[in-house]
Amino acid sequence: MTFNTVNDDGFICQIEPIIIDEYLYEEIILISDELIKVGLVVWSKRKGYKPGQHILILVNGKNVIFTEHQNEDWVKVFGNSFDLYYNYFKAELLSGRYLSDQLLCEKLIDEIDGNAG
Repeated sequence: MTFNTVNDDGFICQIEPIIIDEYLYEEIILISDELIKVGLVVWSKRKGYKPGQHILILVNGKNVIFTEHQNEDWVKVFGNSFDLYYNYFKAELLSGRYLSDQLLCEKLIDEIDGNAG
């Protein structure tokens, strides 16, 4: 497993392992009888004077097991009302409403809470 950044020219540059703050997404690079390669893109928050940055973690192995706890995390955030929030957000997005940042999403949550209460 290696921690990497990608420079402006698209080259992968290996870095020392660092603390990551948020998982973003994964990409399967290769699956063969001999090897499995997966790239994980994560975010590392600003540290002192250094800005936050995307980190590419490359994982190679014969047997790779990833365990996801997303459902439990959604329950922590939304309680048992996840489906209510999800369906409302989805309907708004499909209607053409643009939810570009956290502030707009928080306003939408307030709308949902106002309609549900």
